[in-house]
Amino acid sequence: MAEAGARVWTSYGEALTALVGRIHWAGTEMADRWPGFFDGAVHTGKAAAAAIARVEML
Repeated sequence: MAEAGARVWTSYGEALTALVGRIHWAGTEMADRWPGFFDGAVHTGKAAAAAIARVEML
């Protein structure tokens, strides 16, 4: 299981999850719940899909 080290998310989390153009990031490493597990990847994937759907509706 891979996890960010101490203070990585609190120091860099916003920059690590920010959109880059039309790229939406998702993955277990970014999960606020269940990081490093499949459930975390599914959760962030659903959140990214919802964000893309909102952008496409504009």
